[in-house]
Amino acid sequence: MNAAAIILIFLSFCLGVIAYLCTGDLVLFACTLCIAIISSCPLIIIYFAYLSFCLIINFQLNSLFLSITSTEITLLWSVLQLGILLGFSQFKDPVSRSFLTQKRVVSIIRTTFILVATVLTTLFFFRKFPLYYGIWSIIFLFYAHRISAFQMRPLLLKGLGFIFFIAMIFIVLESSTRLILPVQQSQNKVFESDEELIYSLSPGASLQQVYYDNEGKKTEWTATISSQGIRDREYGPKKPDEFRIVTIGDSFTFGMPLSDPEHTFQRQLEKRLNSGKLSKEFKVINCGVTGYAPWQERLFLQKRGFDFEPDMVILQLFPANDIAGSYTKVGKRLRAYEVKWERDLIRYQRQQEWPFYMERLCQKYSNLYRVVDTRWSNLELVSRLMLACRFIPCTNYELLEPSTPRNPLFEVCLVHWYPELYEAWTIFEESIQQIRDDCRHHDIPLIAFVHGNCYTFQPEKWEQLEKEFPDTPYQKDKDFDLTHHMLTQLKIPHPDMVTPFGSAPNPEDLFYLRDGHFTPAGAALVAEVLHDFLLREYFP
Repeated sequence: MNAAAIILIFLSFCLGVIAYLCTGDLVLFACTLCIAIISSCPLIIIYFAYLSFCLIINFQLNSLFLSITSTEITLLWSVLQLGILLGFSQFKDPVSRSFLTQKRVVSIIRTTFILVATVLTTLFFFRKFPLYYGIWSIIFLFYAHRISAFQMRPLLLKGLGFIFFIAMIFIVLESSTRLILPVQQSQNKVFESDEELIYSLSPGASLQQVYYDNEGKKTEWTATISSQGIRDREYGPKKPDEFRIVTIGDSFTFGMPLSDPEHTFQRQLEKRLNSGKLSKEFKVINCGVTGYAPWQERLFLQKRGFDFEPDMVILQLFPANDIAGSYTKVGKRLRAYEVKWERDLIRYQRQQEWPFYMERLCQKYSNLYRVVDTRWSNLELVSRLMLACRFIPCTNYELLEPSTPRNPLFEVCLVHWYPELYEAWTIFEESIQQIRDDCRHHDIPLIAFVHGNCYTFQPEKWEQLEKEFPDTPYQKDKDFDLTHHMLTQLKIPHPDMVTPFGSAPNPEDLFYLRDGHFTPAGAALVAEVLHDFLLREYFP
């Protein structure tokens, strides 16, 4: 390497340093260094003078125009640099030919510049990266063209060949995953967007999912939504001797993952009531919706439940979820929450926005996409990329991350509550009071029951929590105690569901340990407790 080449590389490095001092961007340092190395000496001198000038006045511009950001100044400098390059090229060749004597070197440099331009153009499309990357992609393409002029026909053929190659890879992978790794579409199709409720059950829809029983056996379960918009049979006009009980609640009331409707607590309660000596014909109607909180259950009762002309309403409460879900009413979250569920809620609220619409299409039609999404913990790549794109209107979508690693199912049992918990509890209590008032307005008695999940009856789980989070102690069954006290204050009759579950020989057998919901045995115990309570309090 001769002295001239060493001096050229040194000057190029100096230009890169000046560019970094002006912008604080290492990418621009690398870009300036690459461009300077292959530029002609006169152009390097002009660049050197120009960037030195930029460095001198950069701080003064920042102080004189406080509203101008450093990114905007860098964009201005980049546009001017492109102008200098285009102007210079009208009179002289901007490219130094000393490095371009061999065809192989020319090909390598040209290909590298095209790749860099492609990367910069891609980054330019995302809000996270500055606009001036787009200007620099043009600069690199201009240099690539001056090194060796583009031949449009071969370039188009190569582009089409690349697209065809990618399409064939996608087809092969899509076909292979459908055969080898089929992934079911999420349960979103059983729900429809609702302005008031966020989402609701879609009449006539069906749901197919996989769950694991307590022996680890993989089992499919299905649920069908009737034309009346509930997971139950069709109901006609009410008969004179018919006594209808509408049940409202979340996924425990909905009956996840009980494939046979006869295993739900509603059907089992109905059989118990009809097998006795009561003069009425009982119908226990399932108006539960997965993921609902009491404020949504109230609206669902108004929209669909009261249409069945109930003689009684039973409200199922699972405080661990219900209190967190109550906070959704005001668009807020507790400090510990389930990320995937919160993302699903956002999708339902923004169903018609392009990022979420395209995400649904990919989830619906591409098994390969579902495999990737499942493998990387619901990455939601399409919606994330589109939301990050600067040319799609910003929706203020948060890439959700909880502020604490605590298990959200135990958040209500913290000894010391934080302000958000108090606010969520207030909404929870108000919603239940409103359900009570609605039932009173229709002259319908309301009863409620409170329950937990399998963790409720596992002392070792609570001990583990104390060890993992010693700074935030827990009070076992605090959520039950508070909810029972609140129901008493509101004068809502409620049987004790916690004691019968806790005194069962094997409480864990009443829940699916992986899923957390009632097993048929758990639903049967709920039906038994409700049956005994109704006979004692309402049908003595």
